[in-house]
Amino acid sequence: MNVSQRESRSITALCSLLGYTRQAYYQHKKQLEKESLQHDLLIDQVLNIRKKQKHIGGRKLLFLLEPFIQEHHISIGRDAFFDLLSERCLLVRKRKRNKPITTFSDHWMRKYPNLIEGFYPTAPNQLWVSDITYIVVGDYSGTY
Repeated sequence: MNVSQRESRSITALCSLLGYTRQAYYQHKKQLEKESLQHDLLIDQVLNIRKKQKHIGGRKLLFLLEPFIQEHHISIGRDAFFDLLSERCLLVRKRKRNKPITTFSDHWMRKYPNLIEGFYPTAPNQLWVSDITYIVVGDYSGTY
């Protein structure tokens, strides 16, 4: 069957097949249009703010947009705002750390006590201390 041969159906018939009223269909359509307009307004404001501050995060954006949101009677929560930014690829990626992480004291292995606490050396060679220096070479691969 071609598209031109297909029988056209009215909104009333389709709604009754799905168990909805025409009123519910049009209310839903109007609500989607309203949300779409509100989301477009928010995205325009986000882009205006991001022109000045490129790496501003979502929570701070939401805080800065509060007066605009209240003025335009837009109802959006934090998670919905983050979803909106995510859909439009406007979430800021976390920056990669420049320095390697050298100390992790919250491990499961035994932690030895500090033996020199309260000890004050009075002569040379009474206390020796060592340290590891990490040097980044190209891509960090644990060079030290």
